[in-house]
Amino acid sequence: MQEIETVSIVFENVESIDIPGSRFQTLSYTNLKAKAHNQAGRDVFECDEILMDISYLDAAELNYEPSEEEYPLGMSTNNPESNKVVDRPHILGRLLRFNDIAYIELCDKNENTKTIYVPWSGNDYYNDNMNLEVLDDVIRIGIKNHII
Repeated sequence: MQEIETVSIVFENVESIDIPGSRFQTLSYTNLKAKAHNQAGRDVFECDEILMDISYLDAAELNYEPSEEEYPLGMSTNNPESNKVVDRPHILGRLLRFNDIAYIELCDKNENTKTIYVPWSGNDYYNDNMNLEVLDDVIRIGIKNHII
């Protein structure tokens, strides 16, 4: 895979946000292995740990309140609003609302995609393996399988 152009972060309810690869100061994962139930022709993996440091420009980018949005992020295919951070910077704040990242998709400029499922533990809606910290200019997300 070439240089990452976009990272899609997909949540348990299938909401997603697309973040430019240039916003990732850190993107690393350990023990990457092919997922047992791989869809034909797709690069689908799972890992034991993932670390992401995502830069933000100012606090306004972290103020996402779906009840105040005319078109919040969601599963609607008719949603006229973008899920891209470059179009709607404040949706980056969706990361702070719930610990529910299910997987990420790495996409290069040729639209080659690699899907990486993160370690999940807990109930169907909340990932006990996920930790998030907001620092001065970065959102740090760590998701680690505690049963390694």
